[in-house]
Formats: sequence, structure tokens, C-alpha cells
Amino acid sequence: MTDFAGSDFFSEFWHYYIAAFTVVGILFSLWVLSNQTTKKLAEGEQAEVMVHTWDGDLQELNNPLPRWWIWLFYGTIVFAIGYLVLYPGMGKFAGTLGWTSYQEWKDDKDAVDAEFDKVMAPFKSQDLMAVAADPKAKQMGQNLFMTYCSQCHGSSAQGGKGFPNLTDNLWLFGGTPESLYDLQIYLRHEFPGLRIACAISPPFRSLTVAEDEACIRQITESGARILFVGIGCPKQENWMAAHKGKLSCVMIGVGAAFDFFSGRRKQAPRWMQQAGLEWLFRLANDPRRLWKRYLRHNPRFVWQLGRQVVVAAAAQIFSRTRQD
Repeated sequence: MTDFAGSDFFSEFWHYYIAAFTVVGILFSLWVLSNQTTKKLAEGEQAEVMVHTWDGDLQELNNPLPRWWIWLFYGTIVFAIGYLVLYPGMGKFAGTLGWTSYQEWKDDKDAVDAEFDKVMAPFKSQDLMAVAADPKAKQMGQNLFMTYCSQCHGSSAQGGKGFPNLTDNLWLFGGTPESLYDLQIYLRHEFPGLRIACAISPPFRSLTVAEDEACIRQITESGARILFVGIGCPKQENWMAAHKGKLSCVMIGVGAAFDFFSGRRKQAPRWMQQAGLEWLFRLANDPRRLWKRYLRHNPRFVWQLGRQVVVAAAAQIFSRTRQD
């Protein structure tokens, strides 16, 4: 409490005010008790009659308080003084035990977190795909959903009134967990009727056979009809080609669209997009990551495009020559 920090309203004055008010209250209670007579009446002695009389013969007598009652009040005052010595209650004085409700809450929370970490420890070292395929993790997820989520989203996860349907059929594959979270908020805000079933952030490496099979099974069982794949070019094209016969949904490669719409990366101005120079804008904003890709693939693209144009022009000339 010596490091107390608060708003300007909680100045030193209020600490002294509370302490003084507490001390005055205790002293006033002692004064009141000390002025109460506890002397027993003598044999035949009549108690003092107070001024209040009701119905002509109903009188109020000033009988002394029982001694046990007086000592009970003194005992509560002693208890209060002992409490104020041991625990906070006198302004900013923290008490000799140094106890605070915040520290007690923190200790309880730390104990619960320690137990929770023991349960979650086996899953922290696994990739998302491995956790999704783990039966124990699935059961834990179902239990957590029924405890904390079903009140809003319903036991079937189809959403209560004013809450999103979690059984939708649009899937997002790629990006980081943070970008997917921001993207879903954006999509639900801009397109309230859009149904997003799930979003997967795969590891930035090739999936193992087990991870890939778990991912395929998860997407297939969800009934997804459209799968947006945003893991970069040409990785996403290779991934979609490899899963062409394994997934029945429509797969669309979207490149860096997840980062663009989630607001994590800037998109090129419209005039650069229309002029086909968006690649140049992205290269200027992220040269360390993109220069190798563009150095390797852009010349190949220009070569293939030029080759296609030349072949098409030659075919057209040859066709006219034959007609002549």
C-alpha cells in the first residue's frame, strides 16, 4: 500500500480522512459505553422514569444494561482494533500481515492456472493439425464449448438470436491466427450474411502426412463448399493441385488477401492495381521477403507470356497465309 497509485481524486487527504474517521468512531463508541450505567438497582429501588408515557400508564424506565451486554460491546471494539492492526482499514496502512484481497485473488488464480497448464501442456508442443486430430483434445473442446459457449451459440453451435452460426460452410486456410481473427471480424461486419465455418492457420512448413490427413478430414466433415486458400504463391497453387481429388469443395487461391482485408498489410493504390503494378508496391513494402520470389518468377512469367503472344501471332499469320 505504500506504493499506492490512483487518480488525482485519491489524494493523501482521503487516507487521513478515513483513518481519522475510523479512530473517532471507535472513541465515540467507547465514550457512549462508558456513560451507560451498569450498577444494579438496590432492593426496592425504582428505576428512573423517562419522559415517555403511553396510554396513560405505559412508562419507559431507564433500567441499566446487563454487564454481559456491555462487555460484549467492549469485546467488539477490541476485535475491531486488532483487525485494524493486522489488516488494511486505516487509510493507506496495509496492516502488519500485509494481506490484500488482490493478492489473495492472484494466489488463487495462479493455483488454478498451474493446474490448467498441467492439462494443456501435452498440446502446447503440438501443431494445430495434430491437436485437431487428437480425440482427447476434441473431447476437452466439446466440454469447454458446452460450458462457456453453448449459452450464446446453442448446443448445436448454430447460434442463438444475435449470435453467429458456427456450423457454416465457408472455410479460410492460411495466414496467422491473429490475421484470421481480424479477417473474420471484418467479413462478419461487412457481410453479415456470410457464413464462416472455420479458419485454419497451418504451420509455416510442409504438413506431415498425419497433419494433412487430419486437415482433409476436418474440412470434409464440415461440409464446406468453398475454401479460400491464402498461403502464398506458388505454394497455394501447389497445395490446391495436390488436393484436387481429395477435397470436394471449391478451392480459391487468394494470396495475401487475408492480410489485406484484416488490415495487417497495405494494399496498392487503385491506379497501381489497374496498371498491373501491385507487385511493385508490395516489393517496396516488403523487399526482404519478396525479392527472391519476384526475381525468380517474374522473368519466367514475362518469358511465358511473351512466348504465348509470339506463338499466337505466328499461328494467326500462318492461318492467313494458308487462306491466301
